Amino acid sequence: MVRRWIKIAYRKAGNVYLGLVHRLDKPVAGIFTVARTSKAASRLSEQFRNKTIRKEYIAVVEGVPRPRCGTIKHWLIRVGGKTISTPRYTKAHAKEAVLEYEVLESIGKRSLIRVLPVTGRKHQIRAQLAAAGHPILGDMLYKSSHRLAKNAIALLARSITFIHPTLKNKITLSCPYPKGWPWPEVQGNLFWDWDEIKNSLSLAEADYG
Repeated sequence: MVRRWIKIAYRKAGNVYLGLVHRLDKPVAGIFTVARTSKAASRLSEQFRNKTIRKEYIAVVEGVPRPRCGTIKHWLIRVGGKTISTPRYTKAHAKEAVLEYEVLESIGKRSLIRVLPVTGRKHQIRAQLAAAGHPILGDMLYKSSHRLAKNAIALLARSITFIHPTLKNKITLSCPYPKGWPWPEVQGNLFWDWDEIKNSLSLAEADYG
């Protein structure tokens, strides 16, 4: 879909380059960064390797984390299709995972939290919050007690900050909440609908010919 959008937006007649520099888990909503040139992809990838890129996530979790802000550390291993916490050094291939969090609001037995991953392990946020006793709402793989529509989970990649690969200035890209985000205070705010995006792209592609 991104290739199609670039082809339309930039009037590309031939093949479109698209560089993938990071990823999101399939059920996670939010912002995703790609590069339109190989040079940009290389420079962005270097920032990821050097851990100079800052990513911020918003999540709805079960329970109320205590304290209301802090740092969580675990040693994680992959078992089948899951990432699980293990006691330190019990597994030779275990990797340290660190994230910072802040509780923004709590309603009943759920909390809206901000998450800043320090490390970048597979399923890290999902696995660490579950290990801390606060699984992400809808994340059945990590023992959430509530299923969301379309197997979504209440984890949003809200923003990303990096040095622009050619302009060299620091920029922050952010996105609104997705449609159906399970928190009452944001339902009236701006949101995006994945189905509407796909339909709009198909219409634009038809106009472009």
